[in-house]
Amino acid sequence: MSEWTVDNWITFGSLVVAFIGIILTAIFSFLLWRATLRSTMAAESSAEAARAATRLAEITERERKEKIAIVREQLRNDIRSKAVEMRYFIVAHQRGFTTTETMKSIPRSHAIPVFYLAEYFTDEERQRINDAWDSYDKYIKDFWTSDNLEVGHWNQSKDENQKNAVLFSLQDKFLFLINNLR
Repeated sequence: MSEWTVDNWITFGSLVVAFIGIILTAIFSFLLWRATLRSTMAAESSAEAARAATRLAEITERERKEKIAIVREQLRNDIRSKAVEMRYFIVAHQRGFTTTETMKSIPRSHAIPVFYLAEYFTDEERQRINDAWDSYDKYIKDFWTSDNLEVGHWNQSKDENQKNAVLFSLQDKFLFLINNLR
């Protein structure tokens, strides 16, 4: 056998360093692959969580819209019902079939809070709803309120033609609400 020369030691050292380099590269490559795998799994989890959040938001929005539609329909039905009652009263009143007590018992407003009107009705619908009841209230004040503000007494300064014109206009306003409030 021959003796180990410096060249042999250098060659052997190079091989050992190369082998260690290969081993370290393999270890770091493996660790990098695992980190990438974890990162990919985390990204997939994050994407699934985002999809779940989106689905939840869509469901919540759909439920919110359904609730709004239900409340809106209930309010519209309530207003239509009150408008029907007002129209029947106005027709009976035009024909002379009402009493002072009946007149006092009819609500002079729709009693829907302003917040609900603003939330569930368009500007035009709010205007028409408020106008109908404001007009009725004005009719009562102008034609059926005495000087001492007692409701139920005919205002002597008004004549029957004025009363009928206002009642016709009121009937038209409430009829419009009944037929067009959708």
